[in-house]
Amino acid sequence: MTLTELAEKWLCESRGLIGGQTEELYRKFLAQSVIPYFGNSVGALSAQGIEAFEDSLRERGLSENTAAVQERIVRHLAGYGASLGLCEKPGRRQSPGTPSRKRETVILSPGQEARLAEYLVTHPDGGHLCLYLMLTLGLSIGEALELQWQDVSLPGASIRIKTIRGTASRPKRTVRTMALDRRQTMYLGKLAGEPLEYLCSGKLKPVTRASLGDRFRKIVRSLDLPSMPPTALRHTWAMRRIEEGMDYETLSKQLGVDNTGLFRNFYRNLADDTQKERLEREHAAARKVRTPGKTRTPSEPDPQIENIQSKIELRRRQLQQTLDNLEGDLQIIRALRNSDGVQGQAREGLYRLVETLLGPDDKDGRYLVEYLRCNMRVASMPTRTSGTATVQTIRRRVARGFEKLCRRFEELDLRNRKD
Repeated sequence: MTLTELAEKWLCESRGLIGGQTEELYRKFLAQSVIPYFGNSVGALSAQGIEAFEDSLRERGLSENTAAVQERIVRHLAGYGASLGLCEKPGRRQSPGTPSRKRETVILSPGQEARLAEYLVTHPDGGHLCLYLMLTLGLSIGEALELQWQDVSLPGASIRIKTIRGTASRPKRTVRTMALDRRQTMYLGKLAGEPLEYLCSGKLKPVTRASLGDRFRKIVRSLDLPSMPPTALRHTWAMRRIEEGMDYETLSKQLGVDNTGLFRNFYRNLADDTQKERLEREHAAARKVRTPGKTRTPSEPDPQIENIQSKIELRRRQLQQTLDNLEGDLQIIRALRNSDGVQGQAREGLYRLVETLLGPDDKDGRYLVEYLRCNMRVASMPTRTSGTATVQTIRRRVARGFEKLCRRFEELDLRNRKD
C-alpha cells in the first residue's frame, strides 16, 4: 500500500470526526508536503523519519501553527498505519523544553491600512471583498465567510451580520445590522449577485478559511506589510474606533460580542497610556451608571439569596417527609416478604405477581421487584436496573412502584365486589 492510499483510507475513516474544512486542509498538506517528503512510501514513516520531517518544517521557516498541524497529520497517519501493521508505531517526541513564543498582535498603521484598502478596492473580487469588510467593519473571518447577498441591502445601505457562538451542541446565534458607507456600498454594488450566493465566492458554497488565509498572506507579502493573520484586520478596526473615542461597551456591541471584559483585557494592552486612562475612566463611570444608589456591602443580607435559601430548605423538608413515608411503606413490604406464607417458590410467585399486575413496561415496578429480590439492599441491585441512579432516586422509584401496586389491588378488589 502506498502512502497516498493509506492517507485516503485514514481520511475516509476519520470522516465525521473531523470537519469538512479540516479534511480539506489535511489533504492540502498531504499533497504538498507530507507525501512528497516521504516518497509515497509507508515504510518511511519510522520514528527517525518523522523526527527528520519535523526538523525540516522548522528549517523551512513555517509558522508554529502550520508546522504543528503537519506534525499532527504525520503522527496520526503513522499511528493508523501501525494499527494496520504497515509501519512501526511512532514514539512521543521529546520536547526540547523551550517555551513557544506567542505571536504578537499586529495593528496596521493608518498608512498601511489605507494602502491595503486601496489594493482590495482596485482589485474587485469575492475574497478581496470579504477582507475589505473585515478591515472596514471589524468582522471576524467566520462572519465574513458566512455573508450572503440576501444579507445586503444596497438601497438601505446596511448589512446583516450573522454570528454563531457557543458549543456545537448548544450554539448561540445572533444577528446584528451595521450601516454601510458610500465606498462599501459601491464595492458591494460592483459584485452584487443572487440572494443565496455567498459574497466571498459568488457561489452557493463559501470558500474555506484556509484558502482565504493563503490569499491574504500573498497580498501581505506583495504590499510589503508585516506578517499577520486575517484577524489582524478586525483588531486594526477596533483600535481605530478606540482612537476615535469609542468606549469598551459600545465597541463590544459593534463587534458582536457580549463580554465587555474580554475587550477591556485585550485592547487596553494595545492602547497607549492616554487612551488607556480614558477607557478606564469611562469604564468606571459606566459601572456606576449601571448600579445607581448605595452599593450593598457584603455584610448586608441579600433578600434574593435569602428567598432562594428558604426554597431550598422547604424542598429539603419535603424530601425528608417523602423518605419518612417511604420507610413506613417499606415496613409493609418487608412484613409481606418475610411472612411464613411467602417462602421459597411462593416468594418467586410474589415477584411474578407484582410484575403481572404492574406490567412489564413499568419501570417503577421493575425497581420494586429487583429491590425485593436483592433482600431490600440498594447496593446489591444490578446496574442494568439501577444504572447510575442515586440511593434516593432508587428508593423513590420503589415507593412509586409500591403505590401503583396498592392502587392496582384496590382496583381488583372493587371489580370483584361489583361482580
